[in-house]
Amino acid sequence: MTENKFSLIDLGKLSKPIGKLIEAVSQGIGTLYEPTKIRRKAKAQADASLIKVESDIRKKDLLRRAANRLVFQEISRQENIENIIKIAAHSLPATVSEDPVDKDWISRFFDECKDVSNEDLQKVWARILAKEVASPGSCSRKTLSILKDLSAKDADLFNRICNLLWLTNDDIFIPYRDDLSFNVQFEKYRMDYDSLLHLNSLGLIHFNQDLAYELTYKNSISYFGNENICFFAPSNLLKKIFIFLLTNSGKELYFAINKEINLLYYYESIMMFSSYYHIYLASPLKNH
Repeated sequence: MTENKFSLIDLGKLSKPIGKLIEAVSQGIGTLYEPTKIRRKAKAQADASLIKVESDIRKKDLLRRAANRLVFQEISRQENIENIIKIAAHSLPATVSEDPVDKDWISRFFDECKDVSNEDLQKVWARILAKEVASPGSCSRKTLSILKDLSAKDADLFNRICNLLWLTNDDIFIPYRDDLSFNVQFEKYRMDYDSLLHLNSLGLIHFNQDLAYELTYKNSISYFGNENICFFAPSNLLKKIFIFLLTNSGKELYFAINKEINLLYYYESIMMFSSYYHIYLASPLKNH
């Protein structure tokens, strides 16, 4: 009887994005959705070892326990991988690039995510996979390494900071005033100085209080995709605003995080831009 290797995906509904996901996954783990095969392989390896030491009861017991641990560990890892693949399948866009996913990247991806059992973190991994399938080169190996070391608490912290970020064409940042302590400005959003230091240590933000961004007349910046055109006195060719900037890895993870719009923060930021920096944003927040 032939095994159904694609048991988690309805083959009758295969689309081009799903087909590309299956191809990428096959390159990364060799076969799809075969926890029973892992059990059989582990059992066969254990049985072969037991025969060699049949006369040694103690070694047989040790090998049995080792085999049980191996089977449990590999089944758990397979379940983690399958959950991530299943979520990724539902996260794919309608169209994907013709470029193939790099084999080394996909192998690294599954090696790094196999021990991730937290559901929220699995969703992040799944979105990273879906984005890489859709547009190869979207996520670096360095970002995979950072993501591997993130705890659920770290991910929640980064998720909170992602709700406070503004975007330009090239950068993603938090604007702030340098005449007030960071805690005073952001404690209402469950963010503080130590949180920023921690995200800096993880390699997700540049926490440098001397870092400033130059906004020129009629630059556009956006909060949650709502483009705001900057206006200020034409005699001023640019304005420097103090910022905390996302690293490249932070940017890559930003697009895999579930973010929530914060109207209070948005309007307070607009007030800060106008009252402190004399920058006036010309677009109201659209309804989402």
